[in-house]
Amino acid sequence: MHLLEKHALYNLIRMNWLNDPQLEVEPWQVEDYRALPLAILFERLKSFKIDLDRIRFISYAEDSDSPEEFTECIIGDRVLETKTEDQIYLLIFELWRRLMAEKPSLSTLCNELDYQIYIHDTGKPGDHLFQLENALANFALVLNENVDEGLSPQEAFKIITPFFANDIESFLYDYIFDLIDDNELYAQDLLDNFASYLKGNKWFEFLYIRLIERTDHKLADKMLTHLIEDYLDQNDVDFNLELIAFFIDIGKNPEFKKLVPATLEIVEKEDDLRDLILLSIDFYHRLDKEEQENRLKMMLEKRSKKHPEDLIDPADSDRPTLLKILKN
Repeated sequence: MHLLEKHALYNLIRMNWLNDPQLEVEPWQVEDYRALPLAILFERLKSFKIDLDRIRFISYAEDSDSPEEFTECIIGDRVLETKTEDQIYLLIFELWRRLMAEKPSLSTLCNELDYQIYIHDTGKPGDHLFQLENALANFALVLNENVDEGLSPQEAFKIITPFFANDIESFLYDYIFDLIDDNELYAQDLLDNFASYLKGNKWFEFLYIRLIERTDHKLADKMLTHLIEDYLDQNDVDFNLELIAFFIDIGKNPEFKKLVPATLEIVEKEDDLRDLILLSIDFYHRLDKEEQENRLKMMLEKRSKKHPEDLIDPADSDRPTLLKILKN
């Protein structure tokens, strides 16, 4: 594995460990290097026979373009265990992040966005919102630079995203989805900034429709029709469920009643069927149709003991029952 990918792996291991402290890891693999004083970082390097201080680090690092290149320069011809090399790299990376801030590299930019996503996902945005926005802007800038060098937008996105611990595509979708209600203008800016890199992605086309529907219903309807024509035959249950929820929100009852049976045909897991029933409950609740709502609630309660990952029996009686309720 190239050093450039190793910091993303470190971030991934650390995030998984924070979510599940019982994971078997070595302390250095999950340590918060951001919390370590500079003196400790230099002491750790010295234990690996690398004698640097602030002044010498900055002086030597000027000849390198990234912490990865500097690590290879510092290690030189020494033959080290992979574990040792990784520890040296993580220390140098953190020193570079702090002392060479005016010389950002691809890995430090990716790391900063990973870190800001982690802060955001832990529910503590606060003052970090500006840093997250800045990290996203830098990511877009890196993508643009790669396109300027001759890559297609899709190639640039594909090449850079492996250097993140997070699934950047999923994060962008979820983040912009939430922004549509909280900060519509910024949501539009992000969609515009990343549109060329995610061209042909149905999820992001769907986000555009959600935005446009707020101001131009006719255009949104036209785009929605094309979206369904282009992607509905892909048998994507998650995508269908999102569309169904959207139909409920904007009051498209005929579209709801058409898409639920189509989705019911491709549902295989218990968890997805429950989501479909829940959406149907919401649909009838909004219409004040208590009879259908109550029947669906009973259906959901009956299924509550099943495991979410269970496969649905093809002969399951709730499928035809749900279809029958939808006809009323």
